[in-house]
Amino acid sequence: MAHQTSRGQTLLLTVEINQSTCPEILMGTLTPHELTFSLEDLKKCGLHIPSKEQVINLKKFSDITYKIDKEQLKISINAPIRWFKTQSYKGDSSRQTNNIPQSLYSMALNYDVSGHKFVQQNFIAGLPEVILFTPQGCGKAGFLARTTGKEKLLRLETYWIKENSEKMEQFRWGDAVSAAPVWGGSARISGFQWSTNFSSQPNFIPFPQVAVHGEAAMPTSVDILLDNTRLYQQQVKAGPYEIVDLPVVTGGVH
Repeated sequence: MAHQTSRGQTLLLTVEINQSTCPEILMGTLTPHELTFSLEDLKKCGLHIPSKEQVINLKKFSDITYKIDKEQLKISINAPIRWFKTQSYKGDSSRQTNNIPQSLYSMALNYDVSGHKFVQQNFIAGLPEVILFTPQGCGKAGFLARTTGKEKLLRLETYWIKENSEKMEQFRWGDAVSAAPVWGGSARISGFQWSTNFSSQPNFIPFPQVAVHGEAAMPTSVDILLDNTRLYQQQVKAGPYEIVDLPVVTGGVH
């Protein structure tokens, strides 16, 4: 649609930037000396022009070329690659965060009971253990119960664990066993412990992998080959791109 005003001709245009079609219909103003668009509208199409002005005149930039088709109300723009944001892709989809279902409320009871009968005395001892599972974490409490001795009921290991699987974090309140150093032994401690639990993301690889960076002048397909075998393929838009976490061979593992 076109509309003539005293300031020029207002056009509603389908925009194609570096042969990539913009999902938005942009409103521009055309005069003999100017072709202006809103800076925010151009950003929606992926074009980030380094300017503090809110209205951009494309004719001021020598790096930009364009062609207007007034019959189809379409404008084709060719812009420098540096004005596009870097696209980021993951080469190894197995390293993405797993969708771990939320735990429901449940409880388990473990116990071990032993008894001895003597001529003058009977002895019974047990090791009850209660485990509670909730969406807020899980807890465990163990006890030693016996019929003889000063302390008939003795609390053993008791703790509460909260997991953050997305960040592979584990919070533990209560009793714990410290990590043993190379020339030392572990010790039982009581308090708060904040640690990393890689087992909550079994596909996570705890070291950096190969990354590839490049630029595309127009929408294209990126193929990465390893030993004449296609390792990865990705469709990219115009602009800088990076592909991280490529599953290449490193020593005896992948």
